[in-house]
Parts: sequence; C-alpha cells; structure tokens
Amino acid sequence: MGIRQKKYSISKKSKLLQRRLFAVRIGLTLALVTIMASGRFLVDQALTFEASNQSSAVSTVPNPSPLEVPTVVSKESLLQTVEVSRSQQVQEVIDGFIAEHSDGDIAVSVQALDGSFSAGHKQQQAYNSASLYKTLAAYKVLQRVDANELSLSQQTSTEKTIEECIEAAITVSDNPCGIVLQSLAGGSSTDQATLTWGDNETTLSGYYPQTSAYDQNQLFADIYNGNRLSADSRTLLLSYLADQKITNRTPEYGDATLYLKTGDLSSVIHSAGLVESSDLSYTIAVLTDDWDVDLHSKYSAISEIHVQIHEAIKQ
Repeated sequence: MGIRQKKYSISKKSKLLQRRLFAVRIGLTLALVTIMASGRFLVDQALTFEASNQSSAVSTVPNPSPLEVPTVVSKESLLQTVEVSRSQQVQEVIDGFIAEHSDGDIAVSVQALDGSFSAGHKQQQAYNSASLYKTLAAYKVLQRVDANELSLSQQTSTEKTIEECIEAAITVSDNPCGIVLQSLAGGSSTDQATLTWGDNETTLSGYYPQTSAYDQNQLFADIYNGNRLSADSRTLLLSYLADQKITNRTPEYGDATLYLKTGDLSSVIHSAGLVESSDLSYTIAVLTDDWDVDLHSKYSAISEIHVQIHEAIKQ
C-alpha cells in the first residue's frame, strides 16, 4: 500500500472514531438531562405532598375553646385584685364587729399608709375627742418649735418643760400638760389649720374638742410621714407614741410597732394609732360613745377589733 493510501485510511478511521465519540457524548447528555428532569419532578412531588399534609394537619386541629385560651393578667390588675380583696376582708371584720356590738355608738377607720386598702364604719362622724386632742396639740406645738417660736426646753406652768409635757401628755395622758399644750398650740389657729389639712371634723378649741376616726387616721399618717414636721420633731413624737403606757385596750402585736393614743371621758372610750410592720403599715382608729356595757367589756372589745383587723391584714 502506498504512503497516500495509508494516510487516507488513518484519516478515515479518525473521523469514524470522532463520530462515535460525538454520538456517545450526545447520548450521555440526553441521559443526564433525563435524570435531572426526573429528580426535579420527584422533588416537586415531595414538596407538594408535604404542603398537602401540613394543610390537612392545620385543618384537622380544632379551634381552641374560650376556656382553653390562656388569660394574661397584668401585674397592675393582680395588685388591684389583692388590694380590693384586703379591703373587703377588713370591711367584713368591721361589719361583723359592729353587728356584734350594736348596742354601742362605734366608729372604726382603717387606712393603709400606702393607700392600698381602706375600710371603716361611721368614719366621718364627729365625737368628743377626749384625750385624743393631746396628739394634735403636741403636733401643733412641735410645728411652732420647728419655726423657732417655742423651745423644747422652755418651762411651762406645770413646772415641766415643753418636751416633758409632750411626753407626759402622750404616754400617760397627763391632763395639766394637755391643757398647756392646747394653749401653746392655739386652739383657733389650729382649727383653721386642720381644715386646710383635710381634717374636717377635728377641732382643738373649746372645752370639748372634736374629732372623727377618719381624721385621727389622717393625723397619725401625717406624723408618721413627717408632714409639717422636722425630722427631729417627727422622731420625738413617734418615740412617745410608741412608749404609750395606757395599754388596757390594745394587744401586743409582737411583730409590729404600735404608735398609740387613748382617750377616755365619761362614756367616751377611744383608741387611735398606727401599726408599723416590715411589709405593711396602717392607721387604725376606734371611737365609741353611748355604749351600754361595763368599762372592762369596752376595753376588751376594742382590743378584740385590733387583733381581728391585724389578722385580716396579715393574711
């Protein structure tokens, strides 16, 4: 075979091989396209099936009934509920006490210092204040001391200083010292002041000053909060109220400090004060008149209402 024939034969075989390779490539490409298309179809089917199942699951779950829907209670609403409940509990105690002692003219007022609850009976009714006026007189005299109009070391007609008279009038309800403090406080000017303070039923002038259970609560709250008093005067007056020697109508609280003033005059038997505890402090005033029972029974009943109210508040 000549050289030209050999070259032609090789060229012919090369072209044939190229055609076969081209055909194989075409076949592989078509096969790959088919596989990819089939895979995409399966993925679409799977997604469609999953979506269908989810839709079916949602449609088969029943809507929650109103009872199953969780109720979200705000902190403010919860506190208001607690406050209303405490007021109701204390009011029930007072109502029960008044019903049990219906033979007496009795006023009761209870107020939380933080304003979270209150309860009472005949709270605004005016009574002869008896010795409760001495707390107001001492309060007004200390305001004059703070204004440098008087001095605690100043001698009085009782041969006691003003400070000694405040102590005696508060702790043992000394009458001569009470009269001195009433005079130094200025009855008429104090009457005008009490109106501006919101104590509408309280007077200091005259032989028989007046007050109400509500006004007594306001007075003790003012003293405790240091309203219209210097820090030293506040501390002094509270220390004497806490050292009350007349305890025949109030219990020992044990877990709390009691700031107290009592008042007795004929049929009038009073108790007004403030109970200070670690978690909650409140004022309490019990004023009575025309109560046809013996004196010991009156003292016991007032002590009883103190205990019952304290227990209701601590619950």
